Amino acid sequence: MEMTVVTSQKRAGIGTLSRHESNMVLSSPLISGLPDGLQDELMQKGELKSYKRGGFLFMDEDPIDYVYYLMSGKAREYYITVDGSDCMRCLHAPGSYVSLHLVLSPEQLYSYSCEVLTGATFFVWRRSDLQGILEQEPNLGCKMLKVLSTYVEDSCRKICLCRKNQAVSRVAGYLLSLDNRNRVHFPCCLKRAANTKFANIKPLNFSANDVCLARETFSRALSLLQERNLIFIDQGDVNILDVEGLKKVSGGL
Repeated sequence: MEMTVVTSQKRAGIGTLSRHESNMVLSSPLISGLPDGLQDELMQKGELKSYKRGGFLFMDEDPIDYVYYLMSGKAREYYITVDGSDCMRCLHAPGSYVSLHLVLSPEQLYSYSCEVLTGATFFVWRRSDLQGILEQEPNLGCKMLKVLSTYVEDSCRKICLCRKNQAVSRVAGYLLSLDNRNRVHFPCCLKRAANTKFANIKPLNFSANDVCLARETFSRALSLLQERNLIFIDQGDVNILDVEGLKKVSGGL
């Protein structure tokens, strides 16, 4: 994917963003490739926001007011069950859009919550602003549907992974899917050589939950994959050493 480069800090809407942060947003799947004027409008309408660990983007029954693009950190969406426990809906990593699908929804209130798991930075738009632009700009609608279609595919793949009986097969497929998601949703921010494949699995307990495994089971599967020289774990980053080997272990998922 070709990256758009910001050539001037005076470009619309980026006064509070660094050049690197601006390029991160401009190269995001929703904005990359749009006409310059539309990119400028989207940059002007959005703003950069930071959240501390344990903070919330929104909670159950809050009004749906914003759409978020995650630039750093992690967050999780979850439901509260009748017994008061929580059930994770999805895990967000850099490159994820939060609540993008709700731009197209008639719903006005959230039925779930979104918690920040680490210090995180988001580029944020008002939902009403995106809805207004969408009515005038069919190009944005096409890009939005394309992004959301990848989320549907990711969700279907996750369901298949969670149905695998062997934990090591789930984890192998999960690592490959994380690396692919990085390259699709966050192309300009991989701080590694272009041919290096990796996946960030911190916080470990939430990554385990993402594929319906206990943390201990997830950790054992990672250790087994490392013993087979398929991966190398470095402070929460998993460097993928043998893609074909992981594919064999995962059964092709």
